[in-house]
Amino acid sequence: MDTTNVERGRVVVFEMPTDAQILKALIDRELESVTDLRLHDHIRRQLVEPTPVLRNWDYGKRGKQFVCWAILNDSDSNTGICYCENGFG
Repeated sequence: MDTTNVERGRVVVFEMPTDAQILKALIDRELESVTDLRLHDHIRRQLVEPTPVLRNWDYGKRGKQFVCWAILNDSDSNTGICYCENGFG
């Protein structure tokens, strides 16, 4: 799926080989392996609708960005988890 994002007056076109439905299925599969019910439920409560976000990549050319997907938000600690298919380790 090609997606266009307008940011600061420039147009950025990027490929997204995944989508929200694919990510939800992947998350469900991964959560099946979490045997601690408290942890499983805690993670489930913090999951958000997968949303694509453009993030800077600090280890290459200046201005390089990758799409990652926000999938979990912990408002208590102001942190979250994103899924990215490239660039981030």
